[in-house]
Amino acid sequence: MKKEKKSRLSGIPAWAWSLMTLFVLIILLLPFEDPKNDGDYSTIQIIGIAINAILITAACFFICRKYPKSVWSTFAICNAVSILGIIMYIFTPWAPLSETIIWVGILVLSLIAAIVGARIGRSNVKPAS
Repeated sequence: MKKEKKSRLSGIPAWAWSLMTLFVLIILLLPFEDPKNDGDYSTIQIIGIAINAILITAACFFICRKYPKSVWSTFAICNAVSILGIIMYIFTPWAPLSETIIWVGILVLSLIAAIVGARIGRSNVKPAS
């Protein structure tokens, strides 16, 4: 029998992939942030939010497809910024509601992607022979 050669990246656990995703997203979002934001978003900020939503959703899907048992930890770690955004809105009611709606939308999309990825990952597991 041929022995499969695995890459170094195949041994990284789900929580580490999730943390790497979080740090990459934070670094990618910094150039898109406008500290003088008064509730109105510029085109560049909307592009940044869209990139954020796409990357978090894709990361949750692929991580949960490889590690189907880590749905909730992957979801929580990858969405730490979104969760903090929602908590900020709860404690600072003057924060714009549109921003909170965006954070909740990103949470819902990534949760759906994580669940779908986990289901696909469970169905692709080969039974031991």
